[in-house]
Amino acid sequence: MLVNAQKVTLVRDRRRILDEVSFSIEPGSVQVLIGPNGAGKTSLLRCMIGYVTDFQGHMHIQDRDIRAIAPRQRAQLMGYVPQSLDMDFNLDVRGFMECARFARDAQPDRKAIDRCLDMTETTSFANAYLDELSGGERQRVMIAAALAQEPKLLLLDEPNAHLDPRHQSDLVSLLERLVEDNMTLIIVAHDWNPFLHLNPTFLALKSGKLFHQGQWQSLHPKLESLYDCPFEHWQLENRTRAFPRLNRT
Repeated sequence: MLVNAQKVTLVRDRRRILDEVSFSIEPGSVQVLIGPNGAGKTSLLRCMIGYVTDFQGHMHIQDRDIRAIAPRQRAQLMGYVPQSLDMDFNLDVRGFMECARFARDAQPDRKAIDRCLDMTETTSFANAYLDELSGGERQRVMIAAALAQEPKLLLLDEPNAHLDPRHQSDLVSLLERLVEDNMTLIIVAHDWNPFLHLNPTFLALKSGKLFHQGQWQSLHPKLESLYDCPFEHWQLENRTRAFPRLNRT
């Protein structure tokens, strides 16, 4: 077992952001984390990577309490791709990659960095500064930087949010290759349909509680209860896709 969470509870301003959330994740699996806005998805990721430590309960990675693992060791275990990059600094892409690679090497391994740039099709702007990039380009750089850490677990918070259709497709293809190499993935998504190709397990949160953990076949009939809105279910490419039904007056 790679990840084991038991009764994880996080309280902010007397409100339970996470409420006794328990689940386990096996190595090499794909988990898609979904739920309404404010359900606790990003907070759960931050507990998993050790950014938030004042939670109750237990969060273990490879049988070790995440709060007892030193930051550099955590970076070797887990790569995190946030929704956006809040920068108090401005580096060029290659310098940013070298910082990420420090999790592995005191002196950056340029071949490893070039390999990650190539995998994410970011080589062409490796010398550009981060604030010169579009949102989608910056998103791909953050994925490249996380891969440069050579983690066992990759956590992505809405990784397709800023990507155009072509790069969304490329992202899923990249994730498929990572899974073939036994990478474990946790993906926060509001649009889960592109990731159905990865045959994931779904973790669904609602109001800070674990609403469902299981395969898509058992989840999609429950989407209306999860989101409190109607859905349409279409059969495409031998998979059932679900889309919110438009309210027409």
